[in-house]
Amino acid sequence: VLVNNAGIFEAVADNAGDEEWHAAWARTLTVNLQASADLCRHAIASWRGAGSGGRIVNVASRAAYRGDSPMHWHYAASKAGMIAMTKSIARGYAHERILAFAVCPGFTATGPLSNPRMLEL
Repeated sequence: VLVNNAGIFEAVADNAGDEEWHAAWARTLTVNLQASADLCRHAIASWRGAGSGGRIVNVASRAAYRGDSPMHWHYAASKAGMIAMTKSIARGYAHERILAFAVCPGFTATGPLSNPRMLEL
């Protein structure tokens, strides 16, 4: 099983300079899409070599379908790419028992809890 769960959500203004804009897009696409693609490719090669089949779970986002804020075009695009990649893998390798799935959660707070009372629950 391969689970691709790493991702970044960094803002960049639509009026940022070209260098900042391109850097944000490159960083987001590299982490959110290219790294997952590389890992999928290596896992598929390994499973094919072993003839064992395998499972891929890619964590995308609801932003893949609904878009995101004006400062996160690159994030939504990276997650839409993740969906398309997952569908391509699913279509292309299911006959070899290599199955691919994507989950698309909404916003999830991953930082410290803002309400200390929640620690008691």
